[in-house]
Amino acid sequence: MTKVIFYTGVTNKFEWLAKTSQNILSRKKTAILLVADNDRSLASEKLWTYTDISFIGNCEDDLDSNRRLILGSPLGLKDREVYINFTKDVPLDFSSYKYLLEYVPDVTSSREAARKKYKWYQDRGYPLKTLTRKA
Repeated sequence: MTKVIFYTGVTNKFEWLAKTSQNILSRKKTAILLVADNDRSLASEKLWTYTDISFIGNCEDDLDSNRRLILGSPLGLKDREVYINFTKDVPLDFSSYKYLLEYVPDVTSSREAARKKYKWYQDRGYPLKTLTRKA
């Protein structure tokens, strides 16, 4: 069963995304990043320009790529390890992944949406964990 981890206390979502992605990739895992359409290009740019001397390679919806961080739709992905949800909704296809990481913005309206998602997962018996991060 998918383990759901909520990350709270994050003040810079792209810094958190970069650190989390780097951690996932350093463990040789594959991850899907579900991002709202209006944030997708910016998320990709922030990953590619993570620091002055490093980058985090990613691609958009390209399952033929050899990249292990894919922004967009996970349909057709064989290695279903980590799903990072950057949206306010419960992703439809998360249950075939080992881990679902839920980013909780430090904004009141977003925290309310996260509480609803937490309850949704809880009501369905998913193992839940909440971690507070600063980034």
